[in-house]
Amino acid sequence: MKIAILTQMPRRHQLRLFAVLLLLLLSLPGIAETTPAASIRQCLLPERPQQPQAHNQVSDNDLARFYRSRDYRPLWNQLGDVRGLKQALNELTADGLNPGHYAVPDIAAEVGGPLRREIAITRVWLQALFHLYFGALDRDSIEPLWRYRDTDFSSQRNDLLEMALAHADNPAAAFGRARVDLATYKALRAAHTQLAAEQAIAAPWPEVPTGPTLSPGSHDPRVVALRQRLRASGYLLPATDTPGHYDQSLETAVTDFQYRHSLAGDGLVGPLTVGALNITRKDRLRQLRANLERWRWLARELDPEMVIVDIAGAQIRYYQDGRLWWEARTIVGTDRRKTPSLRSAITHFTFNPSWTVPPTILRHDKLPAIRHDLEYLEEQQLSVLDQQGQPLDPQQLDWQQPGPIILRQAPGADNPLGVVAIRFPNPFAVYLHDTPQKYLFQRSRRAHSSGCVRVEDVLSLVKALLESAGECDHEALSAIIDGGETRRVSLVKPVPLLMDYWTATTDASDQLLLRSDYYHRDGTLARALEQPDPVFEPFVCSVSG
Repeated sequence: MKIAILTQMPRRHQLRLFAVLLLLLLSLPGIAETTPAASIRQCLLPERPQQPQAHNQVSDNDLARFYRSRDYRPLWNQLGDVRGLKQALNELTADGLNPGHYAVPDIAAEVGGPLRREIAITRVWLQALFHLYFGALDRDSIEPLWRYRDTDFSSQRNDLLEMALAHADNPAAAFGRARVDLATYKALRAAHTQLAAEQAIAAPWPEVPTGPTLSPGSHDPRVVALRQRLRASGYLLPATDTPGHYDQSLETAVTDFQYRHSLAGDGLVGPLTVGALNITRKDRLRQLRANLERWRWLARELDPEMVIVDIAGAQIRYYQDGRLWWEARTIVGTDRRKTPSLRSAITHFTFNPSWTVPPTILRHDKLPAIRHDLEYLEEQQLSVLDQQGQPLDPQQLDWQQPGPIILRQAPGADNPLGVVAIRFPNPFAVYLHDTPQKYLFQRSRRAHSSGCVRVEDVLSLVKALLESAGECDHEALSAIIDGGETRRVSLVKPVPLLMDYWTATTDASDQLLLRSDYYHRDGTLARALEQPDPVFEPFVCSVSG
């Protein structure tokens, strides 16, 4: 009877009635199945035992605290809210994160029930926020940073949850607040977005054949490939030119490329430049993803006053009140004897230091040289001591099995530590120091040490640190150095020190700079980011619904 009445209505009335019914249907909780606050409270209580976890992971108790702070009111009652979350998650691609690792349960699905879906969606959202803020990976398991004192991330975690509460109705805004607010990170994110778009539609970058070094003014068939490669990545505009001639416009493009890839800007296209040119777009994307993750780590370690050693860039900077105060070049460890990543604090200086040969250098460098020629000890001004510091006669030792000896070089012009060593607690026996081999600072690739960091114009850094503490007496400092005797000078207040590794940064004008991956870490980190987080498990509620 009712169906007959509907079919007898004019068609325009049927359409109006259908529209009204559809609006009523969408306004009811039938699709989203509104979850009562009491059910959420019952699901999350009592509080569960806290399990050890990385600081970038969301715990069950984090979920309980989040909902308790909003009186257990459900968050995802409308389909539009979930669509907004999915869209915000998709935008994490620009951050080098995989949105597929944060799968949002379908709020309209029957499987699981509305209660479980509500809490599962919140868990996904908060986990993505934590990964964007702290990094998706636990760096201690892949690129460990030794810390003199363990960093307490609890306050940052609490602040992040408070921020999520304040932006619970706007997931995109929450992600914007969690994202690293540093110029370098923004430049990396923009470059990753652009390169990913090119990767999806553009042909691979042309390869430049290896061969003799190409120099400005030369003629070589390989110049054609060089032009094609630089044009493909925007360094060289299309123009009328002689294809095989290395002209002025090409030289400008080459030096620009060299600068942006931290190479010697000499315009000479040798093995290092060709190697950088022939890195594929896919591998550059991996490098950018790896460094986006590193800068998420770094951002949580920075202090307003801090000395920062950029290992891959072989540079050092001193910041006061968050502003760059001083910078210089460094010489860092080779791939075989890497400079360690660490966070410590500079405590004192040793002026006119003696040099006690570290065990690794003793074993691998000094002993073979001494066995070859005992006069090496005199040539290098090395004394042989026992473990108590008492002199030993080199002629009386069996240098094939010398036992637990110490080699020490007295202060002087040839001492490898120069006039000063900057000390800080660490288990690696490394420090910052002067060097008599100052010519090495002129090289574009400066990985030549055995792990310690040699600092260009190191006395300027020492004076800046002492002046910051109000302790610098220039005349007294000069007298100590000129006196030639070993002296220790302590800082009243230790200055934070960070030594870490990243292969992408920006210059003073916020232009992106890429580096060689001396320690071969980018690929491992990028591959780890491609894997789903093994620690992230969906929340399981014991209450049905």
